[in-house]
Amino acid sequence: MTTDYANVRRRIESGDLLVRRGGGLVGAVGRNPARHVGMAVWRHADQSSLQIAESREWYGSRNVSFSSQVRQAPGLWDVYRPRDCPLELRERAATIALNWAGKSYDYPGAVSIWILENPLLAHAAARFGFYRDLTDTEPTPWDEAKKCSAMWPWAYRWATRELGLPPSVWDAVPNLNDRYITPGDLVRSGALALVHRGLVIDAVRHPRGKEPR
Repeated sequence: MTTDYANVRRRIESGDLLVRRGGGLVGAVGRNPARHVGMAVWRHADQSSLQIAESREWYGSRNVSFSSQVRQAPGLWDVYRPRDCPLELRERAATIALNWAGKSYDYPGAVSIWILENPLLAHAAARFGFYRDLTDTEPTPWDEAKKCSAMWPWAYRWATRELGLPPSVWDAVPNLNDRYITPGDLVRSGALALVHRGLVIDAVRHPRGKEPR
């Protein structure tokens, strides 16, 4: 199933979870075809462009037009929406994700997840004193490097604290430290709903450089 990006673009909202499928190492580790995630952010003061705020290998955290990513991977992008999440929290989380651009990608964290998701490796690591508190949901420090699937829930938790809201108001993956959240954890979360699947850009209607941003 595919969906014309131009038809649903205006229905994507700031704070939505943008998910790229396609397997890969991250998908395999998380036992889910979701391989990468980012935050949807509207830039209405900037030609009303729809951005994806993300943290990627080789790039770190950055903001790029979502249409450019849909064009690079047609049919592989899905959109998930937080269920019963206050609008104020969604918009603040999107702003935080946008402002986090320029930080580093968490390569050691990706390796840690790979170890923890493998029972044999996890057992061996524990024998050598490798221990992590997975249940600490306090948002990690601002300047700490983050993976894509850590940055999205982290932005929501940071926004919750900034707004003075109780932690229980909304959380995509309760009781799991943001460092160890995988794309699969987010997709499987009952706190999000799939609203658009398999986005594509019609090359005839919207040739390169002419599609909505």
